[in-house]
Amino acid sequence: MIPIGPGQTLKFELKFAPKDVKPYNFDLPLTLFRYGKLPGLTRSIICRGVKPRFLVEPSYVDFHRKIITNVEKMYPLTSDIVLSNPEKTEVKWRLDESVLKDDKIFSIHPIRGRVDPG
Repeated sequence: MIPIGPGQTLKFELKFAPKDVKPYNFDLPLTLFRYGKLPGLTRSIICRGVKPRFLVEPSYVDFHRKIITNVEKMYPLTSDIVLSNPEKTEVKWRLDESVLKDDKIFSIHPIRGRVDPG
């Protein structure tokens, strides 16, 4: 639930990431609290899930909470992410690390590369 006051506007970006390679056609289920579904809020979604150009495993990385109690025990936690390419041509990739430079808590290496076919 997202509260919106009288006369306020809410702007947001909604991303739909289909899990299957198939066409999708559905109404986005937006409802207004205490009013339910309103025709003016209904948005039809028509899209197609496509085969990914490369695969990322794991698709979600959870960096668990870490409490530092002693300076000698401050060692970095790392997580490996594997990119694979099921296509017949190479795929070039890069990450936008600009949001990571300010806090200096996370770093990602490498930030760009190439994934060969197969």
